[in-house]
Amino acid sequence: HKDGTAGTGAALGRHLGKGYGSAAKILILHWAFTQLNLRKICSEVLGYNLRSQAYLKKTGYKEEGRRVKQVFQNGDYQDLILMAVFREDFMPLWEEWSKHNLVTTDVKDSEKN
Repeated sequence: HKDGTAGTGAALGRHLGKGYGSAAKILILHWAFTQLNLRKICSEVLGYNLRSQAYLKKTGYKEEGRRVKQVFQNGDYQDLILMAVFREDFMPLWEEWSKHNLVTTDVKDSEKN
């Protein structure tokens, strides 16, 4: 925690392509940056997994490096891509996403009921 960093990962299975993963990742990142006061979140993805790379990029991650032929999978050695997102890069994404995806209630209206 002293470094202000953490790592994330995800496995969605049959729910791919429905937007659940992106929404969950955005909410987790917001919590990590605002409640845990972290400054950077890291993740790793296999080089052939273009869908996971796109998902991470959509939520603000950028490639930081690559471990070439690091993991043996699918009968061959695969690159492991190191990705990360910093708080200052994520918060503008949060502002835009939250405008369109969060339901808010006016306290005055709820007090009337």
